[in-house]
Order: sequence, then structure tokens, then C-alpha cells
Amino acid sequence: MSTPPPTPAKPVVVLRPTPQRTDRIFTPATLELLRDRFTVVDLENNPSEEALEEVLPHAFAIVGQPDLSAHRLARAAKLRALLNVEGNFFSNVDYATCFERGIHVLGCGPAYAQAVAE
Repeated sequence: MSTPPPTPAKPVVVLRPTPQRTDRIFTPATLELLRDRFTVVDLENNPSEEALEEVLPHAFAIVGQPDLSAHRLARAAKLRALLNVEGNFFSNVDYATCFERGIHVLGCGPAYAQAVAE
């Protein structure tokens, strides 16, 4: 599914996990649960800027680390969470705007800590 319906019954979660892969982030059971609870728009195979722009106004959450300037965030009025999949916080996201808007920016560093330590 590339675009959610105009008024989805469930909040929209955008999967754009680049440079990770969805199967590295989610177990099959967890991905199934995500799909049951949310309208999932999977952009893993089409991570283009155009595809993201199309779904951005509908997005409740984004799994990934796309460029999110203040201008782009203004188009994402429903966005409440950005789930970083790299373990770092690049300057490609306007974190001040996220903070001002109450958008939760979550990191995955603790999940990678054990593997990095080894």
C-alpha cells in the first residue's frame, strides 16, 4: 500500500526504515500487530521523497529518519512520533519544531547497545 485512504479509520504509521530494513526492526509477530492496530504505509521499497510527501499529511508516526525540516513538519499536522532507526540524531530533522509541536522523537540506541558493546 503506497497511500492511505483519504480518511483512514486507524492512525497512519509510515515505514521508511532506510538504511535499516523492516525485517531487522520488527519481528513478524510485531509487524502483524502493528498492521492490526494502524494503517501502515510501507515505503521501504519506494523511499522516494515524492512518496513521503504524499503520505506526510496523514502520518501519525514515522519509523525512519527522513529529512523533516520545519516546512515539511508543517505539512505533517497529525504527526505525533518519529522513531529513529539509526541510533543517532542527524541534523536532517528540525528537533526544535518537533519539541514545540509535541512530536515525540524516539531513539533505538538502547536496542543496539548490547551488539555495539560486543
